[in-house]
Amino acid sequence: RLAGACLAHALADRRNIGQRPVTLVGHSIGARLVYYCLLELYKMGEFNVVDDVFFVGIPVSMRPGKWRKLRAVVSGRIVNGYLASDWVLAFLYRYTEWGVTVAGLSEVQMPGIENVDLQGLGIAGHHDYLAHMSDILAKMQAGAQRLVIT
Repeated sequence: RLAGACLAHALADRRNIGQRPVTLVGHSIGARLVYYCLLELYKMGEFNVVDDVFFVGIPVSMRPGKWRKLRAVVSGRIVNGYLASDWVLAFLYRYTEWGVTVAGLSEVQMPGIENVDLQGLGIAGHHDYLAHMSDILAKMQAGAQRLVIT
């Protein structure tokens, strides 16, 4: 949580970081860091810092209130890449957090959150995401331009 807050303060420092919004990609604990960064940006009232966010195997709960705050901070896409067969994530998160629903294992049912099932990419388990990251980001359509209808 502290690392997420530190990242949020660094991103909000426009003198050193610049004015352009960033895209954040996080896997596992790194995704959790990004999650807490976004919650901190919400507390700070910083709503124009992050463009898109891609979570892969994120070990956090699916509490709607927290995800609404994330949605408020991110100006572009929030994509939750999940793998229902990730038993390491299921066991460790449920054991350490006493949580039953984990975002990295299933869809986050919230408007404005895109969910991508990572099944079928050959991912053997939690340890194998990084070896498949290019395929994962392609399936999530990272970097794709959003269609704007006026």
